[in-house]
Amino acid sequence: MVALKQMSGKEFIEKILAGERDLSGIELKHQLDFSQESFDALQKYLKAQDLKTNPLDISDSCFLQIKAQGLHLPFVKAQRADLCGADLREANLWGADLRGANLRGANLERADIREAYLRSA
Repeated sequence: MVALKQMSGKEFIEKILAGERDLSGIELKHQLDFSQESFDALQKYLKAQDLKTNPLDISDSCFLQIKAQGLHLPFVKAQRADLCGADLREANLWGADLRGANLRGANLERADIREAYLRSA
């Protein structure tokens, strides 16, 4: 098993804002609350991007119990990602690739998961 690269929420957001899209194989601090990071800047940036053509890839990553209510992340590639206990209420995950993702205990209340690929999730 390959060790995951530890990353802070701030570093994660900075990488996305710098245009990086392959953030697979990382681990964020458990119970990270995105609303206490640069969430507004991240949201504004993501809403201005063509994420269908150039999606964010967080496959094989660990995001245990993160709090990202309302996150705008359509078409995200999150194959085999561990989202156990994540708070993704009202998140936009339209067309997300969540094959094999661990969503045990995740809160997806009012999340947009239309056309999401959830096989083995």
